[in-house]
Amino acid sequence: MTLERRDGRRKFPLSSDRGEQLRLGAVRVQLRQASKAICTDECGAQCCRAPGHFRCDEDELEVLREEAVRLGVRVRVVRLADKWAVDFKNNDGACPFLDRDTSLCRVYAARPQACRDFPTKYEERCVLFRHDT
Repeated sequence: MTLERRDGRRKFPLSSDRGEQLRLGAVRVQLRQASKAICTDECGAQCCRAPGHFRCDEDELEVLREEAVRLGVRVRVVRLADKWAVDFKNNDGACPFLDRDTSLCRVYAARPQACRDFPTKYEERCVLFRHDT
């Protein structure tokens, strides 16, 4: 499955802040700009509730450690090749910084670049992708 811009060129990584128009086979896909209204109200922050992890660098990790102490949350950190990863396993498969009641990020201002850039690839379940037939 190749994701393309309207002009036919491949587009990676995606950026939801540009509201890009993409083509997935015969279907046009609009990547909407991420916002609280979309991510929390329409979606319920499903990307933050799905099992997985997010990557961060050393500086981001230090800030997140301070935030974890402030919030009193346990964070499982795993070393990957050139980065660190905050793993969701110790938090029932959800991001430890997600407020499950409001679907808001409790460290939004300090969130790592990986969260700021999401999604970086086509995610069928992500409501940021609007399909036009």
